[in-house]
Amino acid sequence: MTRGRLDGKHRGSCEGLSGMYASVLTFVERTLGGVLALAVCQGGDATNSVDLLGQSVWTPVLDTMRSKLGEVFTPANPDRFHHVRPSIPNFTTSMSFVASLEQLCLSPGAALRFRSTHVQPFRDSWNLVVYMQLRQNELNQVLAASKATPRPMDSTFAFPVTTATWHVLVKTWADGVVLAPLVAASARYSLTVLSQYMAYWRDPLESAVALVANASKTAATLFADVHHPGLTSCDDVYCLGSDLHRLGMHHVVELARMERSCWDTAAVLVSDECKKVLPAVRTIKGQYQMTNKPMPTTPSTYVATVTRPLDEFLAKWREDVGTHPLASDVLSTTMDSYASAALDLLKSATELEESLKSRKNQRLMM
Repeated sequence: MTRGRLDGKHRGSCEGLSGMYASVLTFVERTLGGVLALAVCQGGDATNSVDLLGQSVWTPVLDTMRSKLGEVFTPANPDRFHHVRPSIPNFTTSMSFVASLEQLCLSPGAALRFRSTHVQPFRDSWNLVVYMQLRQNELNQVLAASKATPRPMDSTFAFPVTTATWHVLVKTWADGVVLAPLVAASARYSLTVLSQYMAYWRDPLESAVALVANASKTAATLFADVHHPGLTSCDDVYCLGSDLHRLGMHHVVELARMERSCWDTAAVLVSDECKKVLPAVRTIKGQYQMTNKPMPTTPSTYVATVTRPLDEFLAKWREDVGTHPLASDVLSTTMDSYASAALDLLKSATELEESLKSRKNQRLMM
């Protein structure tokens, strides 16, 4: 076990570690395989057995690595520290070597002694905490950069921050990044990333929802009061709803609530657009009452345009709306306003007819 063999073809690369492990394993199997299989070497009790594998094989290997090849345990390069390509030394390859040695323990007692006495100290030699910090710093830089990235034209997600969040979550658990001893730490980091993503959108979304619900301005101007670079228009609310839906994390209560808020707000905005043509209902009275025009046989021209904003919205966002009852909400709200306008028209027409009839009767009585 020399530095030259560790370096392989490239100085400082540690690419020869896997070959070095293989040579040690081959030597042990050929030279000591028969001896290690003896009952005296397979006991779990130190008082009546010999720990040949641990004391005569593993301890010298570990001492040599610590004294001469300490860079193996240094996670300065996270990709080299982990296992990305078969030729690169890393934690995974080293633990695989340990597992191969453990297979030489033919009894449960011998395996338990080897694992508890020798494997755990070896595992502790790795700077896993530093490795995790380096990985997190690398991923945090991706998240930070996404907030200043222009919105892409062709991407699964509308907002770069959503794309980056998804990328970070996937990479955190990707082969070549996650390590078995760090599963709990990776889970905590994933939850932190999700929490930061929700915090990025929560307040501006709540502000936008409140402004839309109590709109005293037009949709084109009210988003200026949200004061957030991601929510500057109605379309941004729709895009956020789409991103939250495409993340597919409907089991995360807060994300699901935020998605519902987006589509609830969209329902209000689309309803308002549909209602813009309803004042045309009032024009019917002037077109036909007290005129010689025949009764209409076809709907007025405005009728076909009442639901046009909803049709246009669904043509673009139908798949992302999912199971949200947006269409029925829009139609219900719009038709309520339509019915109210129609009733007002009929009431006005009836009052006028009664007034004219009353005047006519008064003239006849004179």
